[in-house]
Amino acid sequence: MKWLPSFGFQRRKRELQEEIDAHLQMAIADRMARGETEEAARQAAAREFGNIPLVEDVTRDMWGQAWLEQLGRDLRYALRQLRRSPGFTISATVMLAVAICANSTVFSWIDGTMLRPIPDARDAGELVSLQRGQRNFSPTPPFSYLDYRDLREQNHTLTGMLAYHNDWIALTDGAQPERAYIANVSANFFDVLGIKPVLGRFFLPEEETHGYAVPSVVLGYSLWKTHYAADRAIVGKSIEIARHTVTVIGVAPEGFTGAASPGLRDDLWVTLDPLGNDVWRMTHRNQEWLIVIGRLRPGVRRDQAAQDLDTLMRHIVAAFPDQHLGDNRITLDPMWRSPFGANGLMAATLPLLLAFAAVVLLLTCANVATLTLVRFVSRRRELAIRQSLGANSHATGAADDAGGCCAFHRRGSCGAGVDVVDLEDIRMVLSGEFESAHPQREHGL
Repeated sequence: MKWLPSFGFQRRKRELQEEIDAHLQMAIADRMARGETEEAARQAAAREFGNIPLVEDVTRDMWGQAWLEQLGRDLRYALRQLRRSPGFTISATVMLAVAICANSTVFSWIDGTMLRPIPDARDAGELVSLQRGQRNFSPTPPFSYLDYRDLREQNHTLTGMLAYHNDWIALTDGAQPERAYIANVSANFFDVLGIKPVLGRFFLPEEETHGYAVPSVVLGYSLWKTHYAADRAIVGKSIEIARHTVTVIGVAPEGFTGAASPGLRDDLWVTLDPLGNDVWRMTHRNQEWLIVIGRLRPGVRRDQAAQDLDTLMRHIVAAFPDQHLGDNRITLDPMWRSPFGANGLMAATLPLLLAFAAVVLLLTCANVATLTLVRFVSRRRELAIRQSLGANSHATGAADDAGGCCAFHRRGSCGAGVDVVDLEDIRMVLSGEFESAHPQREHGL
């Protein structure tokens, strides 16, 4: 282990050893001058000086930072023990690797659904998903454009409200048509989510419902990079989608794939009626085709926003009863529990997955604890001999704990440092008969 830094310990150890040797030589010379033989003088000087290892330990403790040197010794000893027990090392490695892999997978799902339901969105905890009618986990898009517009403009609890509709389309500007996933979005779609463009700009308010002969389109980062070779001059150019010419006005940032659930992506975005020829869906309240997301105002709770929007919806239903048959109650869900997409299903299954991962981890810890106990029983004679020679319980315990840490490190699981078993307590139980027969001395190995 010569690659371990010495921090000046070796130099000070040499100086200490030289000082002890000089003191002993002076004592031997003094006794020999009084007529003692060399061997008798050496033995008498050693007895007079006392326990040399104890003096070295006490002196190193007075230097300070001696724990670094002790840690280095414990780690070297632990690595030697692991090399001597390949069966234990491999078995514990495999078991802990499986348990850590299962837990890492579950936590990755939690990160992708609960903590970051919309990648790169600003303050995703403020975003809520709107549902109208009876709650279920496979609903159809619940809002018409006119209802969405009224709720957006008249509510008092949301700073913004966006709408979108997912579909697929063909890119026809290449040699062969290529399928891509597209979303019709409200003009404030990116603003509500807090997304900034990598290139160009996003939609303007007047582009939301105004049809154009050459509509505008925003490209997703992945599509821009793979299909258009990351052309930084793409903004302002015309491309062809479903045999229609559109103008690229911007590129979304890397990692942003839309407002749908994780695992679902949008490759490009256009406005709600880019060509201006979808008059029926834009002017009839019984055409329910939009999914709506809102952002809560600071200090507003989700239930308060739901009450505000539900009151507005009742007014709309009262004004247009023939186009709002059935249940029209408004409910809000956090984005990680949104029923539109996979989030709702994953939110229902995540507790089961967490329980499964916890059981796997507990069983693994129990198995590793059993292996550690068996290994310790096989080494109790060695530990008893070490203690009879003067090693204290703290020193042997630190070495064994270092071995456990080295084993965890080999699995990349030092961050999951869990005390599976208290080796000190086991050592006291298993080696008590040896400790009573061989009392400890004052210095350790």
